[in-house]
Amino acid sequence: MIKIAIIDGNSLHTTAFFSSPAVADDTRPCNAVRGVYRMLAAVLEWDPTHIVCVWDAHDTPKDFCGIEVFSRGRGTRAHRRAVYEYYKDDRSALPDSLLEQIPETMKLFKVMGIKSVYQKDTEGDDIISEITCNAVAADADVVIYTGDKDMFALCQYPKVKVHYIRNHINYDVDSVVDVFRVSAEQIPLFKGLAGDASDNIPGVYGIGKKGAADIINLLGDYEGIIKEANDLTHLLPAKIHERLVSGYDDFVMSYELASFIPVAVPAVDTWLREQVVYSELKECISKYNLDG
Repeated sequence: MIKIAIIDGNSLHTTAFFSSPAVADDTRPCNAVRGVYRMLAAVLEWDPTHIVCVWDAHDTPKDFCGIEVFSRGRGTRAHRRAVYEYYKDDRSALPDSLLEQIPETMKLFKVMGIKSVYQKDTEGDDIISEITCNAVAADADVVIYTGDKDMFALCQYPKVKVHYIRNHINYDVDSVVDVFRVSAEQIPLFKGLAGDASDNIPGVYGIGKKGAADIINLLGDYEGIIKEANDLTHLLPAKIHERLVSGYDDFVMSYELASFIPVAVPAVDTWLREQVVYSELKECISKYNLDG
C-alpha cells in the first residue's frame, strides 16, 4: 500500500519559527530548524512509504537542494496576480532570521530522505493539490501536513487527510464540515463568497462566513450561485440576494483566486522515501542542538 506524506514546507517552517523560541547561546538563528525537526516526528511516526516537501517558489533560496519542476507557461502566482493585482498584496514581510533558515531546513529534509520540490513562480498549494490528485489516482493513502486551511479542500477525497499542525488534529471529508459548515469541495465557493483576508481575496461585500455557508447550503453549487447572482432565481432573502447580485464580479473573481490551478508534477513514484544519511544527520543534530 502506498502511503504518501505531503509536507507544506513554508507552513511547517514558519509555524516552527514562531512556536520555537530562540535559544540565547545559539551562535546563529536555528529555532525554525529545531522546531521542524520536532514536527517531523509526527510525520515519520505514520511511517509513509512516500514523502515530499513542497515549497513556494518566491521563498525558495538560490541554493535550493531539491527538484525544480519546469512550468508550462506562466506560473500560478502570476496567473492569480493577473486576475487580481492585489492578491496577497498586504502580507507582512517575513523576518530575515526566518528566511535565513530555509536552506538549513531544506538540508535537514534532504539528509532525512525527504525530497523537496518547487516550481518557478508557482504557489505550493497548487503543487500539493496536483501531487494529491496523482496519489488519489494511484489509490494511495495521503496525509498533508500544513497550517493552511486552504488545504482542507483536498479532504474531498476519501483517502486524504489533512494534519493541521496548529492543533495537531487530522481532518477528513467528514470533520471538515465542522470547521466550515460546508463540504470540502465547496471551500473555494465559501472563499469566493466570504473572502479570505490572509490572501487578500475580497469575496462579496456584506456576506461573511456565516452568510457564505448559508448561501452554499441553500444554493448548492457554483451554477446555483451564478443563477441567483444573475437574477434568474430569488431563493435568498432579499437583502442577501441584492448583495450577491451587486457583488457578482467579486464572487467570480474570488472563486477563481481560491481554486487550485492544475500544474505538471512528477509521478508518485518520484516521492519514494529515501534512506536517511545518518552521518550528515548527526552533523545537523550537533550543529543545531536538535536533541536539546
